[in-house]
Amino acid sequence: MGVLFSIFLFLGSPYNSYDESISVEVKAGCMDELAINYCFDCSKQEGTCLIDNEFSSRCEDPIVKWKKKWSPKAEFSSRYAVFTYEECWDSWEVTIYDSLGQILWQSNTPNEAWSGMSKGDYYEAGEYYLSIVGDTRGMTKSIDVLTEFDLIFNN
Repeated sequence: MGVLFSIFLFLGSPYNSYDESISVEVKAGCMDELAINYCFDCSKQEGTCLIDNEFSSRCEDPIVKWKKKWSPKAEFSSRYAVFTYEECWDSWEVTIYDSLGQILWQSNTPNEAWSGMSKGDYYEAGEYYLSIVGDTRGMTKSIDVLTEFDLIFNN
């Protein structure tokens, strides 16, 4: 009986057996602890690590600018853009709406710009709405803005 009981303890009870599955999520990001965009729960290195220098310090509170009035036919600016440091943003979404709230244009990268056109024609002059939503790498700044701008045509 003692031998059977020892085998039973070693192998485990056949009546109480269970299959324990371990689910491991692989998250990728910067794994350099000195970087401002360090990912503490990442298990795989991916992307660029921003080390605390001039480049990364401007990403702690990056500038975000846009125009309140814009003419798509102007010589110097044929596209409507939100100006910022592209490399600073982990998540980014810019959306332009018409006065009825319909989405005219949307972008998930800061370096894209709106042409002010649809099917080869410019939208009408008037008031439009700009939404900017984003978080910086390292979560040092969040932005959630809804504002208006004027689309104008110079003669």
